[in-house]
Amino acid sequence: MRSIIESIYPEKERKLFTDREIELALLDRNTQRILEGSGENICFIGLRRVGKSLTLKHYIFRLDNDQVFAVYMDFERLDTTPEFFAVQYAGQILRWFMNDENLAPYLDISTLVKKTADFKSKVASDTIYAFFDELNKARPNQRLMLELAFDFPEKFAKEQNINIMLFLDEFQRLKEIDNFPQIRDVLGLFRSVLQTQSKTHYVVAGSAIRMLERIFQESDSPLFAQFKVERVSFFEKKASFELASKITNSQNPGVMEMIYKLSSGHPYYIYSICQRMNEIGEININGARKAFALEALLRNGSINLMCKYVFESSMGRVRGEALLKTIIRVLAKEDGKKISEISKAIRRKEGTTRNMLERLCDIDLIVKEDKLYYFRDPVLRYWIMNVYEGVEFDALPGKKVLEDMVRDIEEIFQK
Repeated sequence: MRSIIESIYPEKERKLFTDREIELALLDRNTQRILEGSGENICFIGLRRVGKSLTLKHYIFRLDNDQVFAVYMDFERLDTTPEFFAVQYAGQILRWFMNDENLAPYLDISTLVKKTADFKSKVASDTIYAFFDELNKARPNQRLMLELAFDFPEKFAKEQNINIMLFLDEFQRLKEIDNFPQIRDVLGLFRSVLQTQSKTHYVVAGSAIRMLERIFQESDSPLFAQFKVERVSFFEKKASFELASKITNSQNPGVMEMIYKLSSGHPYYIYSICQRMNEIGEININGARKAFALEALLRNGSINLMCKYVFESSMGRVRGEALLKTIIRVLAKEDGKKISEISKAIRRKEGTTRNMLERLCDIDLIVKEDKLYYFRDPVLRYWIMNVYEGVEFDALPGKKVLEDMVRDIEEIFQK
């Protein structure tokens, strides 16, 4: 089991893993309850790169129990065409059981058939050959193939006399299968299989916060009340200081405080700032500000690339882009506004503004708290505030420009 988890969770990542004690303790307790016959399904939600995937991998890495078999799969790496998803879903379970670091043979039906021939499991053979037969038809029964895939881990667990824990990352991508006429309600299909299972247990995670809240917490969803939902948040100061210290080898309280303030405790931003500080050789408060500016505003900066990806992928999921961007600019300049203030700024009626704000909440860019609207991610706000004004660099800026950027950061983050 060691080699496959190490291939997706290398030593470098393991050394930097920090905190998440609450989440790990929850998984520990749940595993024990699974062995006692009373475990539950769990969903972790949180912004992208906040540490959900690392937490799942870290738990699997340290799991040492012959009665519980863990499988990790990232739905972003699987096709969302129903028939191919079905093959790859079952294939990943077999890959983990065979402890094979090589992903490719388990994504294609022809190579999967060959792998299954070497594996002594009637359940696996029956399922994979059923896929093969369907795929050779002019019009494969996509719904049947999904049912076979979702049912496979339970049958396999019973055959092997084990409990299976499926760790499914970016779970919300499953909804994309609804785009196919034979399916339409993939969550309902998943639920119909899930409620018959006793040896299969699920830990899912995802970064589409509002979508996952609807999937697991709204009463009209097939998966309502089927999963315990837990939020993975930014680091508190203690954990932020610990991660920053691991990377910079510094324990200077002032430096650690500045890194925490600039990153808002987001683990990925902490990592990016600290790596840049090491690169420029300035492990001090001003160095933290410089590092943040460079990572956020250089075109190849890791924070810049992350913010760009989050922003563009989020906006790609929603209509009315022009007006939405206007609202985003308004909030980037001044966070925490009432709907009446935003309406006045964009010169639209409150009803129209409310509709636009709901769309922005749905794609996780902003959040409503006590009738005020804020960016979910303060660093993304800083990025938008600058990029919309054209403040972005192809190469390292000159000393004077960098000093101006640092001064600007100092003013913004002292507010």
